[in-house]
Formats: sequence, structure tokens, C-alpha cells
Amino acid sequence: MMVATCALTVAGLGRFPAPMLPGYLFYAGVDLLSLLGDLMVHRAVHRVYLFVLPPFILGQTIVTYIAYHNVPFWPTIAHALLGLQSSNRACCL
Repeated sequence: MMVATCALTVAGLGRFPAPMLPGYLFYAGVDLLSLLGDLMVHRAVHRVYLFVLPPFILGQTIVTYIAYHNVPFWPTIAHALLGLQSSNRACCL
């Protein structure tokens, strides 16, 4: 439940103004806060974090890289996921 809450909290934190919370830091902030909260309350890290956080952080790293670097393959993947025709691609780039 905590990891799911972190995933949903990121959407809200991503809307903070950049001077308060830089865009590339808010992903890691939520994960680390949840881990620190678990350490403070239970004095140990739950086993779920060991299995869930590595792929979660990998996914967040990939998303952040795609968001901050204009990768050329992403529009093609996005259009394929949305089911857009090749003739509609020029409107969204």
C-alpha cells in the first residue's frame, strides 16, 4: 500500500513550482521519504521495499530521462500506444 501511495503522491509533487522542488528530484524524494518513514516507525526496512523499489526506481529513471531529454523514439511509441494513424503524427510533434 505504501508503494502505491508513493506512486500516486508523485503526481501531486510533480506540480510543485520548480524553485521549491526541481522536477527531476521529486521521484526520488517520495521513495526515500517512505523508506525513511518505515525506518523511523519500525526501525527496519520492510522486505517489500527490497523487491519493489529497484524496478520502481528503474521505471522512474527511464520516465525522467524521456521527459527531460528529447528522445526521438518516444513519439513513435506513444502514437503506437494511443493507436494513432501515421497521418495524425504530424499534429502532435
